[in-house]
Amino acid sequence: MAEPQAGFGWESAFPEFRDASPKRVRESLTAFLQDVSPEQQRAWTDSIPPLQREVEEVLLRDGLAEHYSAILEYELPMESRRPDVILLVGGGVLVVE
Repeated sequence: MAEPQAGFGWESAFPEFRDASPKRVRESLTAFLQDVSPEQQRAWTDSIPPLQREVEEVLLRDGLAEHYSAILEYELPMESRRPDVILLVGGGVLVVE
């Protein structure tokens, strides 16, 4: 029996996340979650650009960062919880709530 697959609103390598327009990222998140409140939309609008700036800093300082990944609104398997951001950085996982 196959285990349920987790979903996410956005997933990409750092360079793609850095270069994506915040609007494109928000649209992807909205398509994934659908009935999104205005407060959630505002939170994404406020938080995506600073997160992209931080990713840019990591890309400038770490030659391996082009292989790192950003996942937003990751749906934990077999749960209804979603961490806001998961960063896969080398051998580590950074969860931002």
